[in-house]
Amino acid sequence: MKCVAVLSAMVAMILSGCGQAPSTSSGGNTPVPWTPQYAYVINLADSTLSQYSMAADGSLAPLSTPTIATGSAPMAIAADLTGRYVYVSNTGDSTISQYSVNPDGTLNPTSSPIASDLFPTELILSPNGDFLYSVNSGGSISQYSIGADGSLTWISIVSIGGFYLQGITFSPSGNFAYVVDVGAQALYPFSVAATGALSPLSPASIPLPGCPSGPVAAASVSGGEFLYVLGCLPNEIEVFSIGSDGSLVATSAVPTGNSPEGMIISGSTIYVTNLQDATVSTFAR
Repeated sequence: MKCVAVLSAMVAMILSGCGQAPSTSSGGNTPVPWTPQYAYVINLADSTLSQYSMAADGSLAPLSTPTIATGSAPMAIAADLTGRYVYVSNTGDSTISQYSVNPDGTLNPTSSPIASDLFPTELILSPNGDFLYSVNSGGSISQYSIGADGSLTWISIVSIGGFYLQGITFSPSGNFAYVVDVGAQALYPFSVAATGALSPLSPASIPLPGCPSGPVAAASVSGGEFLYVLGCLPNEIEVFSIGSDGSLVATSAVPTGNSPEGMIISGSTIYVTNLQDATVSTFAR
């Protein structure tokens, strides 16, 4: 099985798989140990993707074909749960490019880019890996099914009408999704159907204090599920508990460095990149 790590030049934090990946055996999505072998980096300025092999110590080396073309102004990248397919959203032409991963790690375009709504800025897979969602900063979310061959099929668009949508995450159960609107300083909660369809919860909008930076992350911990949201006025992680009905209750706020911009959760540790300080903050959950 090919093992793929995905890196984005648009954020300060490297995002890569570590330790677990879904199995493609008859056992279904049973996690099995794996180690990333390839990494890909978005290059916004020249609309390309850089391709690297990844050594056991994490060092990178360019592949035989060091770059591959994307659509105009690539902004986000995602890999399917098997590590065999890669997707890139392009804000310049509002499309999503589709690639398969060759045995040597180089990418191969599998079909013509598929249309998204205006200005796709983020891509995320559903927890079961059956669906891909594109967050479009113009105020909508595009939903696609992922075929057995990795191809995307458009399903629907959810219009939110927000000013600047930026972050999305699923609850650990996969039953709920949450979207950050940076312009409106709000969080939009949704229920997630078995078909992957998103339906607004009530209330449809939750105010967020202090300039939400956009990145969001969810994690399941002992005693319940929690949602973490970055804010910049003040600089902090806002912590919410997730109810069984998807409702959120603010529980605490933890200070970060100045201008937090990126966040990932690995095991029991939260890592936050701080743009103004050029630092990384670490927190134990």
